[in-house]
Amino acid sequence: MRIRPSFSLLALAFFLVNGCDSGSSVYQAGTGGHGATVTSGTAGTAGAGGVGGAGGTSAVTIGSGGASAGCAKVDFLFVIDNSVSMKGEQDALIASFPGFIDSIKANIAAKDDYHILVADTDDWGKCKIGENGCMSQSVCQENNNYICNATFEACDMTIGAGVVHPAGKGASNQLCQLAGAKRYIQMGEPDINAAFACVAQLGLAGHAQERPMDSMVAALSPAMNAADACNDGFLRSDALLVVTFITDEGGNDAGTPQDWYDAVVAAKSGDENAVVVIGFVAGGPNSALAQFIALWGKHGFKASVHDPDYSGQFASSISLIDEACDNFIPH
Repeated sequence: MRIRPSFSLLALAFFLVNGCDSGSSVYQAGTGGHGATVTSGTAGTAGAGGVGGAGGTSAVTIGSGGASAGCAKVDFLFVIDNSVSMKGEQDALIASFPGFIDSIKANIAAKDDYHILVADTDDWGKCKIGENGCMSQSVCQENNNYICNATFEACDMTIGAGVVHPAGKGASNQLCQLAGAKRYIQMGEPDINAAFACVAQLGLAGHAQERPMDSMVAALSPAMNAADACNDGFLRSDALLVVTFITDEGGNDAGTPQDWYDAVVAAKSGDENAVVVIGFVAGGPNSALAQFIALWGKHGFKASVHDPDYSGQFASSISLIDEACDNFIPH
């Protein structure tokens, strides 16, 4: 078992899991959280949901809107819970995304060379025709039973694969047309906010036993990123990694927090400094997901999944991404 190393660089993995606990050793967002209050450009400090709310101890300023001189590429992985309880959280993520990506463009050198992939937390969910009786499931009946009648590919039913065809109750219920013909958003997307809103509106038809860590590990695996595989070309060796995961429950994943940590580091060729983990979680500091975030030290950012507005928490993360980008050494 590896001992958590000490890092001098940061890279970002955004995992929206559940909740926010005060007093942890990781960066923490929300009222009473410790860490850094971020001023991005001239917009002022982060709001009540941001790091360094009441009880915050330090402030970090990110220039005056100029890009840093560090990394040239960033890969964003969002792992989003698609179970029946996640409508509000998915809405909050989509609403906060435009401000987040605008801050990235204002402060990070790799403002245009990005990959953005959304993965859900199961392989298919509750609407497997012939197994659960698609038409009998209430989460499958929206939009004239769209999910029961649409045509899907194998990758649509593979955990960790980029989502481009969200379906079921509360979902986009359409095949999202992304520029570049990949299962992720990339440079040249004509409307990045609309594209993200389409793929991230996963809906509520996912399996009740969420597996965010299994999905993360699969999404970053060599097999999934190989030529002609589901996530073909998403993960780049010369890019900073940014992963976001949102879930209101854990405990169904295989392995341990150390196993998950090791898998992410291995995906980045052994460079733990190429990853920052941001987890929106509800569990206490002893939960497996909280332990995973804590393994990253100051590369870990713990925030509340139940915040109705994620804007402040995302704003607070910009300093971590900016510092990581400044110090990133491409392989």
